[in-house]
Amino acid sequence: MADSSCKAKDENLCLLCECRNTVNWKCLKCSDSLCNDCKKVHEKLSSTKDHEVVSLEQYDGNIPHQTTTSYTTCSLHKRSCKFFCADCNVVICRKCAKEHGDHKYGKLSTLRREIEEKVNSLLIEMKNRKDSYDIYEQSKHHKKLTLEKELKDTRETILEFTEQHYEMLQQNFNQFYRESDGQVCIIYEGGYFENLHEKEIRLNDILVTEDFTQMIQKFDKLDEDVMNTLSVIPKLKNVEFKPGNVIDELAVHGFGCLLFNDNIKSLFESETLTILKEKETDFKKIDFIRPLGTDTMWLADQKTEVLQLVDYNHLTSNPINQISMIVSDGCVLNEHLFVTDKGCNKAIRIISMDGTIKTFKEFENAIPTCIYVCPTGEVFVGTMESSDYFSEKDCRIQKLSKAGDVKQELEFDNRGIKLFKDPYRCCVNEMNKNILVIDLTSDKAGRLICMTEKGDVKFRYFGNMSLSLPEPFSPSSMACTNDTILVNDYNSNNGLHVLNIDGKFIHFLSYSYFEIDNPVSIAVDQHGQLLLGSVSYESNESTVKSKIYLTKIQ
Repeated sequence: MADSSCKAKDENLCLLCECRNTVNWKCLKCSDSLCNDCKKVHEKLSSTKDHEVVSLEQYDGNIPHQTTTSYTTCSLHKRSCKFFCADCNVVICRKCAKEHGDHKYGKLSTLRREIEEKVNSLLIEMKNRKDSYDIYEQSKHHKKLTLEKELKDTRETILEFTEQHYEMLQQNFNQFYRESDGQVCIIYEGGYFENLHEKEIRLNDILVTEDFTQMIQKFDKLDEDVMNTLSVIPKLKNVEFKPGNVIDELAVHGFGCLLFNDNIKSLFESETLTILKEKETDFKKIDFIRPLGTDTMWLADQKTEVLQLVDYNHLTSNPINQISMIVSDGCVLNEHLFVTDKGCNKAIRIISMDGTIKTFKEFENAIPTCIYVCPTGEVFVGTMESSDYFSEKDCRIQKLSKAGDVKQELEFDNRGIKLFKDPYRCCVNEMNKNILVIDLTSDKAGRLICMTEKGDVKFRYFGNMSLSLPEPFSPSSMACTNDTILVNDYNSNNGLHVLNIDGKFIHFLSYSYFEIDNPVSIAVDQHGQLLLGSVSYESNESTVKSKIYLTKIQ
């Protein structure tokens, strides 16, 4: 009886002064109960002057019912325990807080609101997940019929040679619903939603728990359990058909494609690219950047015919070495740089760190455009040749031995159609030995072509239509990691396309969001860091300073 009386009296104490004054006011922001004197102080303090304070009559009459925190009485100080010490896992009063000064503690009312928000968030997520399955079942039949018709209508508008593309779409479409139906069947038959229902009841029980210690204990036990259950109920993907323009020369744009919206992650506003270092150079444009060792790199500016070996930390001071040469591309093997020399004597040159130049292979009627050197010493080189100025250019990728002999030529696909218009960059993904080529189709557009070791086309990437970028896909450089292909998109698109090694689009990083100016070349160093080389558009030649960005994708 005495405890009940003491508790009732404590509930009438003012939170700030804890005098015997009558509590007449309630702060809606921090849930403090205040007397007349402390209300005046509350409204003057800089930390609380913006809080909304109402009378108890208004609070009781107009504020929706919420679960309130019941305060126990401190056995030592006979005061309300309105705080919770996380280190000791106990409720404490204001005087006890002094003894817990270096501990992590907070107000019960604030901590309760935080847990309520987390519980409500989980409840909403659970409801949305269940609703999505209901919607899928309700709309599946109609959606399948609609998609089927759209695909067939598209098929009728294209020429006979596009039959292979249509069959690929049909296969992906059927595979999507087979996988989705299987996924839905597993979830329903596995009783996962019954499991969720039981946890939903327990979560709602937390919201009406008055004792805070019990509340936080229940939540800590249930939080991880709920998340584990949700993790085995995957989010359903959706599929839409996006019609293409059949007069477009690019097949994906011409015939349309399937967009699986759960896989397309647009990262225009996602902080996933961290700038570790930013340095100015003496170049106007960095056509390529090739790391060499741990602290040096080769840079090339084709227009000024300058090739430099520089230190990471001293880009604008004297370079380690500088060579005058019209270089279109380069690749490092050990301590040597293999470059494609587009000068009068068109050739592949090998440049040492001390500036020594050797000729690896000369070309009589062809211009070397791009190069990649495998760790084994084999060389892939793109060439462009023509018998006269007006004829169509013959372009190919050649695989050369260590001695420079041609071992393989890639020029036509299995239908006899030319693979390339202008092979601008090439590389080999050392994880699966696929050959990757950036092929320019015009001054402002291009594509990424992936081929197997035998030369069979595995995929062509023309950009992702769902991104709605201002210009066509304009690749200027690429790099491979263990599990991704990174492609720089130049001109107004100004971003980085990230694909998996099978060519599936993962996401797009907009350089503008990260305040990175106009990268045209990229490379990955031995630390897994992404190097970006930019172009400067300054009209004053004396102030032109392109930049090198050392970044990390996270």
